[in-house]
Amino acid sequence: TDSAGNSATETRIITVQGCTPNDNCLVIEDAEDGTTNGWIASAGATVSNIYDADADSKVIKLSSSSYKYYKMKNLDISAKKIKWDIKADSGFIAYVYTMTTDGVRLFYYTISNIDKGPTGSGIHHGLSADKRDGTWHTIERDLEAELQEFEPNNNILKIMTFRIRSIGDVFVDNIIVDVTPNDDVTPNDDVTPNDDVTPND
Repeated sequence: TDSAGNSATETRIITVQGCTPNDNCLVIEDAEDGTTNGWIASAGATVSNIYDADADSKVIKLSSSSYKYYKMKNLDISAKKIKWDIKADSGFIAYVYTMTTDGVRLFYYTISNIDKGPTGSGIHHGLSADKRDGTWHTIERDLEAELQEFEPNNNILKIMTFRIRSIGDVFVDNIIVDVTPNDDVTPNDDVTPNDDVTPND
Protein backbone atom coordinates (compact mmCIF):
# COMPACT_ATOMS: atom_id res chain seq x y z
CA THR A 1 0.00 0.00 0.00
CA ASP A 2 1.40 3.37 -1.00
CA SER A 3 1.01 6.76 0.71
CA ALA A 4 -2.25 7.34 -1.16
CA GLY A 5 -3.75 4.17 0.25
CA ASN A 6 -3.58 2.18 -2.98
CA SER A 7 -3.08 -1.56 -2.63
CA ALA A 8 -1.64 -4.09 -5.09
CA THR A 9 -3.06 -7.53 -5.82
CA GLU A 10 -0.99 -10.71 -5.89
CA THR A 11 -1.19 -11.15 -9.66
CA ARG A 12 -1.10 -8.27 -12.09
CA ILE A 13 -0.11 -7.39 -15.64
CA ILE A 14 3.26 -5.68 -15.87
CA THR A 15 6.04 -5.29 -18.43
CA VAL A 16 9.13 -7.39 -17.70
CA GLN A 17 11.70 -7.78 -20.50
CA GLY A 18 9.42 -9.16 -23.17
CA CYS A 19 6.48 -9.82 -20.83
CA THR A 20 3.92 -7.49 -22.38
CA PRO A 21 0.45 -6.49 -21.15
CA ASN A 22 -0.90 -9.36 -23.26
CA ASP A 23 0.99 -11.91 -21.17
CA ASN A 24 0.53 -13.03 -17.59
CA CYS A 25 3.16 -12.00 -15.07
CA LEU A 26 3.16 -13.21 -11.47
CA VAL A 27 4.19 -10.95 -8.60
CA ILE A 28 6.25 -13.13 -6.27
CA GLU A 29 6.97 -10.38 -3.75
CA ASP A 30 5.84 -6.76 -3.56
CA ALA A 31 5.74 -6.47 0.26
CA GLU A 32 2.17 -5.21 0.16
CA ASP A 33 0.91 -7.93 2.51
CA GLY A 34 3.01 -6.37 5.28
CA THR A 35 4.75 -9.67 6.11
CA THR A 36 8.04 -11.46 5.44
CA ASN A 37 6.45 -14.91 5.26
CA GLY A 38 8.00 -15.68 1.88
CA TRP A 39 11.60 -15.43 3.09
CA ILE A 40 14.20 -17.60 4.82
CA ALA A 41 17.37 -15.93 6.15
CA SER A 42 20.70 -17.25 7.40
CA ALA A 43 21.40 -17.17 11.12
CA GLY A 44 22.35 -13.65 12.17
CA ALA A 45 20.36 -12.02 9.37
CA THR A 46 16.98 -10.32 9.59
CA VAL A 47 14.19 -9.73 7.10
CA SER A 48 11.68 -6.96 7.69
CA ASN A 49 8.79 -5.36 5.86
CA ILE A 50 9.07 -1.56 5.94
CA TYR A 51 7.84 1.58 4.21
CA ASP A 52 10.51 3.08 1.94
CA ALA A 53 10.16 6.77 1.13
CA ASP A 54 12.19 6.54 -2.08
CA ALA A 55 9.92 3.83 -3.46
CA ASP A 56 6.81 5.30 -1.79
CA SER A 57 5.68 1.78 -0.96
CA LYS A 58 6.33 -1.15 1.34
CA VAL A 59 9.52 -3.07 0.56
CA ILE A 60 11.54 -5.96 1.97
CA LYS A 61 14.63 -4.99 3.99
CA LEU A 62 17.49 -7.52 4.29
CA SER A 63 19.93 -6.73 7.11
CA SER A 64 23.14 -8.28 8.43
CA SER A 65 26.58 -7.25 9.67
CA SER A 66 28.34 -9.86 7.48
CA TYR A 67 27.53 -11.58 4.21
CA LYS A 68 24.35 -13.66 4.65
CA TYR A 69 21.86 -15.49 2.43
CA TYR A 70 18.19 -14.66 1.95
CA LYS A 71 15.97 -17.02 0.00
CA MET A 72 12.44 -16.87 -1.32
CA LYS A 73 10.39 -19.85 -0.15
CA ASN A 74 8.19 -22.17 -2.20
CA LEU A 75 8.96 -21.13 -5.75
CA ASP A 76 9.01 -23.79 -8.55
CA ILE A 77 7.28 -21.66 -11.16
CA SER A 78 7.10 -22.27 -14.92
CA ALA A 79 8.76 -19.06 -16.12
CA LYS A 80 11.64 -17.90 -18.29
CA LYS A 81 12.03 -14.24 -17.29
CA ILE A 82 12.43 -12.49 -13.95
CA LYS A 83 12.50 -8.89 -12.72
CA TRP A 84 13.27 -7.36 -9.35
CA ASP A 85 13.92 -3.93 -7.84
CA ILE A 86 16.87 -3.50 -5.51
CA LYS A 87 18.48 -0.70 -3.49
CA ALA A 88 21.92 -1.29 -1.96
CA ASP A 89 24.99 0.66 -0.95
CA SER A 90 27.20 -2.42 -0.56
CA GLY A 91 27.95 -5.62 -2.42
CA PHE A 92 25.37 -8.27 -3.22
CA ILE A 93 24.90 -11.35 -5.39
CA ALA A 94 21.54 -12.42 -6.77
CA TYR A 95 21.01 -16.09 -7.67
CA VAL A 96 18.31 -17.64 -9.82
CA TYR A 97 18.16 -21.43 -9.83
CA THR A 98 16.31 -22.95 -12.78
CA MET A 99 15.29 -26.31 -14.16
CA THR A 100 16.04 -26.72 -17.85
CA THR A 101 15.55 -29.51 -20.36
CA ASP A 102 19.14 -30.53 -19.59
CA GLY A 103 18.89 -30.25 -15.80
CA VAL A 104 19.54 -27.58 -13.19
CA ARG A 105 21.22 -24.33 -14.19
CA LEU A 106 22.26 -21.51 -11.85
CA PHE A 107 22.34 -17.90 -13.01
CA TYR A 108 24.11 -15.44 -10.75
CA TYR A 109 24.50 -11.68 -10.89
CA THR A 110 27.09 -9.49 -9.19
CA ILE A 111 27.96 -5.79 -9.17
CA SER A 112 30.83 -6.47 -11.57
CA ASN A 113 31.20 -4.47 -14.77
CA ILE A 114 31.94 -7.62 -16.78
CA ASP A 115 30.11 -10.82 -17.71
CA LYS A 116 32.07 -14.00 -17.04
CA GLY A 117 29.53 -16.27 -18.69
CA PRO A 118 29.75 -19.96 -17.72
CA THR A 119 31.94 -20.62 -14.67
CA GLY A 120 32.41 -23.67 -12.51
CA SER A 121 29.30 -22.69 -10.57
CA GLY A 122 26.84 -21.30 -13.11
CA ILE A 123 26.28 -18.57 -15.67
CA HIS A 124 27.53 -15.18 -14.47
CA HIS A 125 26.49 -11.70 -15.54
CA GLY A 126 27.68 -8.40 -14.11
CA LEU A 127 25.03 -5.81 -13.30
CA SER A 128 27.63 -2.99 -13.09
CA ALA A 129 29.06 -1.26 -10.04
CA ASP A 130 26.44 1.49 -10.04
CA LYS A 131 23.91 -0.98 -8.66
CA ARG A 132 25.30 -0.29 -5.18
CA ASP A 133 24.87 3.48 -5.29
CA GLY A 134 22.09 3.52 -2.68
CA THR A 135 19.28 4.19 -5.16
CA TRP A 136 16.59 1.92 -6.59
CA HIS A 137 17.41 -0.09 -9.70
CA THR A 138 15.23 -2.45 -11.72
CA ILE A 139 16.93 -5.65 -12.86
CA GLU A 140 15.30 -7.53 -15.75
CA ARG A 141 16.67 -10.86 -17.00
CA ASP A 142 15.61 -13.07 -19.88
CA LEU A 143 16.93 -16.35 -18.50
CA GLU A 144 16.28 -18.41 -21.61
CA ALA A 145 18.14 -15.92 -23.83
CA GLU A 146 21.06 -15.97 -21.39
CA LEU A 147 21.04 -19.76 -21.33
CA GLN A 148 20.85 -20.15 -25.09
CA GLU A 149 23.79 -17.83 -25.62
CA PHE A 150 25.91 -20.74 -24.36
CA GLU A 151 23.54 -23.71 -24.72
CA PRO A 152 21.46 -22.99 -27.84
CA ASN A 153 19.52 -26.26 -27.69
CA ASN A 154 18.56 -25.96 -24.01
CA ASN A 155 15.34 -24.44 -22.65
CA ILE A 156 14.21 -23.02 -19.31
CA LEU A 157 11.36 -25.00 -17.76
CA LYS A 158 11.02 -23.50 -14.27
CA ILE A 159 12.44 -20.95 -11.89
CA MET A 160 13.15 -22.99 -8.76
CA THR A 161 14.70 -20.52 -6.31
CA PHE A 162 15.58 -16.83 -5.99
CA ARG A 163 18.26 -15.96 -3.46
CA ILE A 164 20.34 -12.94 -2.47
CA ARG A 165 23.67 -12.84 -0.63
CA SER A 166 24.42 -9.44 0.83
CA ILE A 167 25.91 -7.41 3.68
CA GLY A 168 24.51 -4.36 5.45
CA ASP A 169 21.04 -3.15 4.51
CA VAL A 170 19.66 -4.16 1.13
CA PHE A 171 16.10 -3.40 0.01
CA VAL A 172 14.14 -5.54 -2.45
CA ASP A 173 10.75 -5.07 -4.06
CA ASN A 174 8.61 -6.14 -7.02
CA ILE A 175 10.01 -9.60 -7.70
CA ILE A 176 8.03 -10.62 -10.77
CA VAL A 177 8.22 -13.55 -13.20
CA ASP A 178 6.77 -14.05 -16.66
CA VAL A 179 4.44 -17.05 -16.46
CA THR A 180 3.58 -17.14 -20.15
CA PRO A 181 3.05 -20.89 -20.80
CA ASN A 182 6.06 -22.80 -22.08
CA ASP A 183 5.73 -24.76 -25.29
CA ASP A 184 5.59 -28.51 -24.84
CA VAL A 185 9.14 -28.81 -23.53
CA THR A 186 10.00 -31.55 -21.07
CA PRO A 187 13.20 -32.30 -19.16
CA ASN A 188 15.67 -34.85 -20.49
CA ASP A 189 16.49 -35.92 -16.93
CA ASP A 190 14.74 -36.02 -13.59
CA VAL A 191 17.17 -33.75 -11.77
CA THR A 192 16.65 -32.32 -8.30
CA PRO A 193 18.07 -28.80 -7.84
CA ASN A 194 20.74 -28.18 -5.22
CA ASP A 195 20.31 -24.57 -4.17
CA ASP A 196 23.19 -24.79 -1.71
CA VAL A 197 25.68 -24.28 -4.54
CA THR A 198 27.69 -21.11 -4.07
CA PRO A 199 29.69 -19.55 -6.93
CA ASN A 200 33.44 -19.69 -6.48
CA ASP A 201 33.87 -16.44 -8.35
